[in-house]
Amino acid sequence: MKKILFTILPITAVLLFSCTKETRPGPQAQVKFINASVNTASAEVTFDGALLVAATGFPTASNYAFVNVGTPTIKIQATATTGTTVLITNTTGISSFQSNINYTIIATDSVSKLKVSVVTDDLITPAAGKSSIRFFHLAGNAPYLSVDTATTTAGATLFSSRIFNDQSTNSSASSFISVNAGTYTFTARNAVTNAVVFTKSIVLASGRIYTIAATGAVDGAAGTPAALDFTVLTNN
Repeated sequence: MKKILFTILPITAVLLFSCTKETRPGPQAQVKFINASVNTASAEVTFDGALLVAATGFPTASNYAFVNVGTPTIKIQATATTGTTVLITNTTGISSFQSNINYTIIATDSVSKLKVSVVTDDLITPAAGKSSIRFFHLAGNAPYLSVDTATTTAGATLFSSRIFNDQSTNSSASSFISVNAGTYTFTARNAVTNAVVFTKSIVLASGRIYTIAATGAVDGAAGTPAALDFTVLTNN
């Protein structure tokens, strides 16, 4: 009897291991969503009809979500208490999602002329005492912007003459740069006149990765999400 028992147990173990292995997901990518559409209070994203990103308010971003590689049918939908309204379908700017690559889908401009772009995210952890940052100009009616800071880098220009939504056509506009961790006063200037458009104090922590976006509108009411401002989004 004992001999039979010892014979069965290894077979059972092999069967259990095989089942576990077969149910693991295949190649995957990760996708994040930024809702920077100034009059879309809340939006969600579906891939092939399945909800990938739940309601994401303006101007915020979702966490990363795993997706299968390939070319899905993507829809961005406005969400409201009465249901959802499809805003745009399949204008992703890329042919397919690749395994082990991180992406951000960005929706910007007003609902009537919604613009969607997809960028890749290089999420290498910064060195000790450093932060990684990038800047997106997502404020539709704002002028060309340059961004500088007036603390440890003594007013050095970090991003020069950025055009609205330029990350959609220029891959280098989605690249991260390395800066010292610390507290900064970020200043957005009109790239033509050098006039200050808006400022914000931003804390950059060691080892963290940030997307800093210009959001809102020139005529957005002060103190509301529609006001021109820097929105700070974390990537790790």
